Amino acid sequence: MYVIDSRNLDPNFKNQIASESGGEGILNCYACGSCTARCPEMDVKPDWNPRVIIRKALLGLKEEVLS
Repeated sequence: MYVIDSRNLDPNFKNQIASESGGEGILNCYACGSCTARCPEMDVKPDWNPRVIIRKALLGLKEEVLS
């Protein structure tokens, strides 16, 4: 079970990502999975899951995303 401590959330993190070139689409994510289907990183690291990273970013788990 994964517990999120709301004291560690950065609610502005998703906006920081959206303001960067290439990150503007994050605010339009509706968890369709197309990022997972075309992610070239998964060829190198099969356990990498971009959906998890995007979800964490949207929730504001900045430290987990950046680590």
